Amino acid sequence: MVGSRVFNPDAERFGGTSHCLSLVIIDGKTFAVDVGFGGRNPTEPLEVEHDRVHTGSSGFQMRLRHDVIAQNVSNQKLWIYEYRSRDGGEWVPQWCFMDFEVLPEDIRVFNMSPSKSPSSFFTFKVVSVQFTSEKEDYSDGSARDLKNVGGDIDGAFIIDGNLFKYRKGGETKWERSFKTEEERLEALRKYYGVELTKENERAISGTAGAIQYYRTGS
Repeated sequence: MVGSRVFNPDAERFGGTSHCLSLVIIDGKTFAVDVGFGGRNPTEPLEVEHDRVHTGSSGFQMRLRHDVIAQNVSNQKLWIYEYRSRDGGEWVPQWCFMDFEVLPEDIRVFNMSPSKSPSSFFTFKVVSVQFTSEKEDYSDGSARDLKNVGGDIDGAFIIDGNLFKYRKGGETKWERSFKTEEERLEALRKYYGVELTKENERAISGTAGAIQYYRTGS
């Protein structure tokens, strides 16, 4: 595993080392594998090579670039993962990684800021992405059926706080807003196959991530 810095588009700079991914070597070639970064992430191993453009799950383009980042005072090069829409446009950095191995002890340190910092959205927002395949189509809002899974990944269910949407083929097929916590829990069951215990459901109440907070601000 290697440590990674996530790019903040608002600040236009990379943050601290708060992310990580795996490097896998197959037949002498190195591939980056990252399974926890959302819809703009590669959905299959990405060969580590400079400036080669790949096509993502919904038609977007992605590449790794071996270059320095503006914040560095040295000329040390990092591998920078960048994304742009299927229609072209500006390349937007997503994360960069340092090509040296990290230990489980390092990862515990990396996790501290995302899980505890008040500036981390993970501390106050429910976020979830579930990818779907070519043979699946839930444009009618039907529940996910794993019997339909087949082909390449080309869509996703996305929960972002109290917002919920389904994308397929690079298009948003529908978007909804949760008005109650029960609606969000039902979506987790229906589309993600995630069913919380009653104890975990009660633990949501009164937190910053609860649906009531989004509706009232308190």
